[in-house]
Amino acid sequence: MQEARDPVTGVACYGEVLLRLTAPRRGELLQEPALEVNVGGAEANVAVSLTHFGHPASLVTVLPDNPLSLLMPVKLGCEISESPLTCSPTCPRL
Repeated sequence: MQEARDPVTGVACYGEVLLRLTAPRRGELLQEPALEVNVGGAEANVAVSLTHFGHPASLVTVLPDNPLSLLMPVKLGCEISESPLTCSPTCPRL
């Protein structure tokens, strides 16, 4: 007789978060005084999409210790959990 197992309660996506700097208004990257910051990456996009469809998901990643790292969870619509390596998307923003 097999023992009953607990069902999976969420998906953990492992990978890096990518930062893309874009020149506004299709300008030249090195000729613009300011750049737009976009955050993504395949694993981050999957985690956010899963939460958008109502599934619990976490993004397990390592972020560097700098001001741009603080922006990444905000741009993804995430909360940083107690563990510094897990970002759990809570807002369905893509």
